[in-house]
Amino acid sequence: MPRGGANKLPTAVKSRYFELLRSGYKGAAAARAVGVSTSCGSKWFLEAGGVLIPESGPVSTRFLDQDDRIAIADVLAAQRRERARIRSEKGIRWGGRPHPDERLQILKPRTA
Repeated sequence: MPRGGANKLPTAVKSRYFELLRSGYKGAAAARAVGVSTSCGSKWFLEAGGVLIPESGPVSTRFLDQDDRIAIADVLAAQRRERARIRSEKGIRWGGRPHPDERLQILKPRTA
């Protein structure tokens, strides 16, 4: 059985609450502006999926943008491929150790 009373407010009030949130109001301020309690506004917000509205402000230049991150990832991937190619040419397994068969050949004394 559902708890609480039926919502007697018109849907226009709820719509106005979300308009205020999208325009930058905080949850409590938007709830006061439309005439509902903060808990009612919070409940509406959570029922709608609780999507946070990002604050629009300047992003610091110390953070990399997505294009820079992708370029760095591409360079690192190319370096890994190159190291793997060199290791395979030299017959070195991952971790820098030679294959066990090659290790035995290295340890065998040379015969002239």
